[in-house]
Amino acid sequence: LGAMQTHGSISLVPTTLVFPTKAHRLEEFGATTCAEGSVRGCSRATAQSASGSGGNVQHRRAATCKHSTGAGPVGNVWQTQTQTPQKLQLRALCTPSREHELAVIVQDGIRCMFEEKQNCFYYLTTMNENYVQPALPEGAEEGIIKGMYKLADAGSAKHKVTLMGAGTILNEVRAAAEILSEKFAVEANIWSLTSVNELVREGQAVDRWNLLHPAEKPKQSYIAEQLGDSSEPVVVATDYMKGYGEQMRAYIKQPMHVLGTDGFGRSDSRAALRHFFEVDRYFVVVTALKALADQGAIKPAVVTKAIKEFGIDPEKSNPLYL
Repeated sequence: LGAMQTHGSISLVPTTLVFPTKAHRLEEFGATTCAEGSVRGCSRATAQSASGSGGNVQHRRAATCKHSTGAGPVGNVWQTQTQTPQKLQLRALCTPSREHELAVIVQDGIRCMFEEKQNCFYYLTTMNENYVQPALPEGAEEGIIKGMYKLADAGSAKHKVTLMGAGTILNEVRAAAEILSEKFAVEANIWSLTSVNELVREGQAVDRWNLLHPAEKPKQSYIAEQLGDSSEPVVVATDYMKGYGEQMRAYIKQPMHVLGTDGFGRSDSRAALRHFFEVDRYFVVVTALKALADQGAIKPAVVTKAIKEFGIDPEKSNPLYL
């Protein structure tokens, strides 16, 4: 198993898929090299490059060359007979926020790639924020792999919201849930989003199946199954642009509000940046309260009071344009 880390991202792939030098084996991609030299050095062979996810992995595949003589090393390149190129599938683009989430995803990747020989690789984004790592909740493995699992239940409270967090912003989401409970008598269902992209891919696959089977009972996406028929508003917070969370809107029928870091990059503390981009715990709380006010569950004055209490300037500039 090859692990390559760049800017907080880890690609888990079979070692034959990583090409930092020409010495790596190419036969997995149907490469054919020339006995006169390397793939790039032979005038009778052409090479094609394809960038992997995020540009961190390079896949090179050579076209057929009549000078190929069979499998075996030639110079710095591994020579092989021509094979049919295989299609490589990106199985998961994940944002684990807990060590147990990372462990479950890596274990699943090993099972798929090495035990079951699936032609795929897993792409994980890890963070460098220090915080206490809780234990793995019982029965959470399936949800972690599929892209979301519940961390806390709102129970039978009168006022409820659903809060979702992807990556380390989940800590701000949990803190927001505590504020909502203690100060505003609002309880929260909390979900960890381990892979928004996997959830969307699954939802799109369901959409496709429903499209091609119009006479059969429609299937539901995994997101819709997990949220059920609840009516409480959903607040999604990430450290990415809003478009990342917005992908799920097609599969969430409840009122949905997305917080993200749209705007120019800047340097500051993590807390200051999250406040600037309006994704910290206080903006999660205000967004949740405003969603409840929109439903008529609470008075708008409650939202106004929260904004004032948190020291948020209602006239602050939009971070998108700063």
